[in-house]
Parts: sequence; structure tokens; C-alpha cells
Amino acid sequence: MKSKFQLLVYFCFLTVLLLIAFIFSISSGSVSIPIDEVLNIIFGGTSTHKTWSTIILEYRLPKSIMALCAGASLSIAGLFLQTLFRNPLAGPYVLGITSGASLGVSLLILATESLQLVFNPEQLRGEFSLIVAASLGAGLTTSLALLFSLRMQGTLGLLLLGIMFSYFANAITGLLLFFSSADKIQSFLFWNYGTFNQITWSKLEIFIPIMLFSLFCASFLTKPLNAFLLGENYSRAIGFSVGRLRFFIVISASILGASVTAFCGPIAFIGLAVPHLCRFIFRMADHRILFLASILLGGFFALLSDIISQLPGMELTLPLNIITAILGAPMLIAILLKNKLN
Repeated sequence: MKSKFQLLVYFCFLTVLLLIAFIFSISSGSVSIPIDEVLNIIFGGTSTHKTWSTIILEYRLPKSIMALCAGASLSIAGLFLQTLFRNPLAGPYVLGITSGASLGVSLLILATESLQLVFNPEQLRGEFSLIVAASLGAGLTTSLALLFSLRMQGTLGLLLLGIMFSYFANAITGLLLFFSSADKIQSFLFWNYGTFNQITWSKLEIFIPIMLFSLFCASFLTKPLNAFLLGENYSRAIGFSVGRLRFFIVISASILGASVTAFCGPIAFIGLAVPHLCRFIFRMADHRILFLASILLGGFFALLSDIISQLPGMELTLPLNIITAILGAPMLIAILLKNKLN
């Protein structure tokens, strides 16, 4: 068990790492901007290059804020679901949230001829059309998961139902892809790779209140989750309602995962890898500690992935999900091997 001083040192170190990654993500890209200029512009100063101010304030700053928030949200969702299902492979996708969002977007992109019979084509191409489509798809699967969570006694059935939702949604998406043209398939795949580059201030104004409210509500679940680690019978014995706890875990994790997917596309591996990395670093299972650690480390992991995907100094941008897997998989392998050797 680490002392309070050790925990403070760890959290200070993670906070510094997060701030460094945040500043560097704004500085790097196809146009490299000196860090002193970045700090000057962020704090309201004037830059020697007007285009730098536009690049930072209109594009890179909202993108970096979204990366930080998305990483934190996905990490908390993964942490809660891994505890709920007692499954180290659980993540935000396990309830079919990602697959439902993908189905909603695939219906919008790949079936636009049918949709244009009902909606105005200009509405389908609006800035928030993909967000609405993804939100509806994720909301449908989330509603089904919540409905079944109230009717089921155990978590295994809920886990299996989530997997079945994913398979069904992926099957419908695959069917739409099979009958679609190459340009529409390319548009869908671009969204499906995940990205923070399409984020604007208007989108952040919607996303951030949802995320902050969800994280605030989720913070009250840390103590019940600690009891849940010792089993459902223990949780009942000390006065927690297991059914109610399961419901609130599902709804908080679903909202966090669904909102990120709706605005950024399906971001893989962060929700799976970061909770394990936090447990490895802090060597404890106390959710009061892991909650804050997952926020800090999740934000750092997402920012680092975005920095690498931008290929600083080049005009190319790699798909975000490729980078998260390249970074996350070796980390998990190293953790598993070290725990086995120890």
C-alpha cells in the first residue's frame, strides 16, 4: 500500500506528463510552431505569425482538448466495465456501444439514397449529421443494455448480450458495406479509424458538459465498486443494491463511451489498456485512486497517440486506431509478462 506522499508524487508526475503532452500536441503537426509561441497564443498574446494563431485557436486547441477528454472518458468506462464483468478484456465496446454507433453512421453514409427520400440531402451532409447518427445507434444499444441489466440477476448474461448486439450490428454494417460504392466505403472507413481532427469549438460545447456531468456522477460509484470487487454477496451485506449499482455502472460507462464514439469515431484500445496500466503503476485496486489515475493517464495516452499519428513535420496523418494499438498492445504484453515473472 502506497503512502499519501507517494500517491501525491505519482499524481504530480502524471499531471506534468499530461501538460507536456497537451502543449506538444498543439505545437506539433504539419506546421511546427515553437512552444513559446504556443504558450503566448494560448494565454492571449499576439503572435508574429497570424496564421499560427488561427491554426492553434481554431484547429489544434479544440483537437487537443477533445483528445484529453476522450482519453479520460474511455479510460473510466473501461475501468468500470472491467470491474463490473470481472473481465480484463472488457472495454467500452463490450456492450455493443461502438458497434451501434458504427451501424448508425453506416446507415447515414452507405444508405444515403434511401435516406434522401425522407430527409433533405443538405441535412444529411451537415456538420453534426455523423454525430447524430452515431448517437442514435449507440443510444439504441445502450438502451437495450440498460433494459436487460434491470432484468438480469448476473453480469455474465449481460456481457453475452452485449457481444451479441455487437455481432448483429457489425453484420448489418458489413452487409451495407458489401453493397456500397468505393467512395462511400472510403468515407465510412475514414470515420471508423477514429480521429480528433474534425473537432470544432461548437462540438466541444456539446461534448464537454456531457462528459463532465458523466464523470461527476461516475465519481460517486468508486466506493461501491470497491465493495463490488469482493463479490456481489459482500456488496449486498454492507447495504449496496447490486442491481442498482449494475444499472448505474452501465449507464455511466455507456454515456462516456457513446459520446466519444459519436464525436470522434470508435477509438480502440484506450479503454482496454489504460486501466491495466494504472493498476500496474499504482499496485492497488482502490477505485478512488484508479479513477483519477485513469483520467490523467487516459488523457496522456490519447494525446500521445494523436501526436504520433500527426507525424510531426509531415503532411500525412496516420489513422488514430493504428497508433493506439501499436502503443497499447506492447504495454499490455509487458505488464502481463512482468506480472507472470513476479
